[in-house]
Amino acid sequence: MLREEPIDAEQVPNLGIFSEYRLYAVTGLEQDRVMHALRVGFFSSELAAEAVAGYLVAYFDSPVIKRVSIAERERFADTGLAARKDVGVSGVHAVIELATPAPLAERRAVERRVAERRVDAPPSDTSKRAALGATSLWSRLLAPRNR
Repeated sequence: MLREEPIDAEQVPNLGIFSEYRLYAVTGLEQDRVMHALRVGFFSSELAAEAVAGYLVAYFDSPVIKRVSIAERERFADTGLAARKDVGVSGVHAVIELATPAPLAERRAVERRVAERRVDAPPSDTSKRAALGATSLWSRLLAPRNR
């Protein structure tokens, strides 16, 4: 959240994710204007930051991932902002899962099972990808070709 007015904790959704990551507000100059920013941190990887940003998009307009200085991290390591806007049970999360494609050996086993179930016609590329869970270009390049 980036705005000209100071961040009001009463207007910040109280989400369960804020108990896992630090929620804080900073003030700075941007294009000769004093701006106030609501930030969530601090992440061990960019992938973790992207996952949390994907979760927060339902509550905030276009979350942005930004690297912060060590000084900012140290400054807010023990202090933060307490969000107070009640969003009900929809703000509660159990887990944010980071998913990767199945390992190659597991994909090959699935390919064998798909091939064994084949009757007369070979399955379409779409059904093979769905059965394998393969959606990336890399996964499609590794999938065997039926010719």
